Amino acid sequence: MGSSASKQSGRKLAKVVSENTTKSINRTTNVKQLPSQTLKEKFEQSQQQPEEVRSDASTNFDPKFLQKKLKGDESIIPEGKDGGDPHEQGTSTYDKSFLSSVSKLGSQIQSVELNLARDKNALALQQLRSRKKLYDIGEQQLKGDMEHAVDQDAAAKTLVHPQTLSAILRDLKDDRVKDETIIEDYQLHPGFLKKLGTRIRLPTTTVIIEDDVKPDEVGHKKVPPQRRRDISEVEDEDPVLEDQQYNKLKKRIISILSKYTPCDVSDSLNKHGIANGGFIPNLTNQSPVLHKPSAVGKAYTVLYAAKNDPRPAVKEAYIDQVPEDAFVVIGLPLELQTVNAPYITVNNALYGGLMSTRAQYRKANGSVILGRIRDLDEHRDLEYPVWSYGVGTSAPGPLVKVVGINVPLEVKVASIDKPEEILTINPGDYIIGDKNGIVKLDDNESLNSVLDYIPKRVDADTRVSQDIKEGKPAAESQKFWRSKI
Repeated sequence: MGSSASKQSGRKLAKVVSENTTKSINRTTNVKQLPSQTLKEKFEQSQQQPEEVRSDASTNFDPKFLQKKLKGDESIIPEGKDGGDPHEQGTSTYDKSFLSSVSKLGSQIQSVELNLARDKNALALQQLRSRKKLYDIGEQQLKGDMEHAVDQDAAAKTLVHPQTLSAILRDLKDDRVKDETIIEDYQLHPGFLKKLGTRIRLPTTTVIIEDDVKPDEVGHKKVPPQRRRDISEVEDEDPVLEDQQYNKLKKRIISILSKYTPCDVSDSLNKHGIANGGFIPNLTNQSPVLHKPSAVGKAYTVLYAAKNDPRPAVKEAYIDQVPEDAFVVIGLPLELQTVNAPYITVNNALYGGLMSTRAQYRKANGSVILGRIRDLDEHRDLEYPVWSYGVGTSAPGPLVKVVGINVPLEVKVASIDKPEEILTINPGDYIIGDKNGIVKLDDNESLNSVLDYIPKRVDADTRVSQDIKEGKPAAESQKFWRSKI
């Protein structure tokens, strides 16, 4: 068995060897050749030549040595970080084509002369400089007026502040204000109004109150344009403005007036020709105003009369109908009033603590009683502001009755040029009160102008106060700052 197997293996091996020997052998031609004889001789010569060394190589740079070295063998890279020394001619590594392109680019650069007449930016800058120059002139004139003015002629101005110009334009439209008064009040040059002419008009701003969008509506309602309406033309039943919109406007005015005192409002009314400044005299603040400068609300009037008065008594209780943000104002007819203290002939109290409790619950802002009140501690504990002529102890029922709600109230007061004067408080008038007293502001066509003047006058008087604290004369400072309003 073993001999036969070995014979077969031998035959296979012989067959494979014979087949391989018949095939041709492929030899590659990619064989590294030895260097040529010429290259070998050149290398040997370079090895035999000693390298030339500079004696001062550690101290100085020798340009001649560098030139000689470059000429001897261009393949040797010169010393230097980038392979060349740009400070030495002949060693720069920049390409000549690159240098040529840079030169051509430089020749294409041209300078252009600026033409201010055609440059829009230059014209705008010139206009700004011109305006700045005019502003500086005006400031210097105002400063000179403040420092050197002795009389009205020396303080006459031909330039005024834009806000002062707006005030002048408003006064020009007011029939009650004469041109001579304007020139005197604002310290103007006699020819100022003539030069002003009618070219400049006071802009008006129209505020459009949009309707609230209901959940099932898309976008706002489209309404035709309407003329601007003054607040005095708006009544509770006015179909143009809904109650909700009117209440928003009323709250906004009350919020504005609450930031100022009755004295501030009187200053504005004086400016608008109301000599008494809307002041209702002889009233005392029995329960103080807290948390804000003044209490403000719309007058909700109540008229009491004697029990034997022919007018019938009002059946419903007035206190249960007080609207929100109202100022309850209670008065008596003229025949029950006197010019001198105690100003009324009814000694019973017209108002008490229970009435303040109910009024406060109805969100009223205060009460003015043109007569006596009682229960002082109750008003003060409620922190509900109340004004009155005096105090008493008895309730009103035995002597008087309510004969009118939301009717005009007439108030008898002393006068400087006649025995007595009659003031009228209408339903809806704004009532402003603090510890100084009560001021009535009519809700009429001049309301916007009155409101506009108040903050400007307050700002001017604040500056006057600062000047006085710094030692400046009061009259001079008042004349200067109030002329800017």
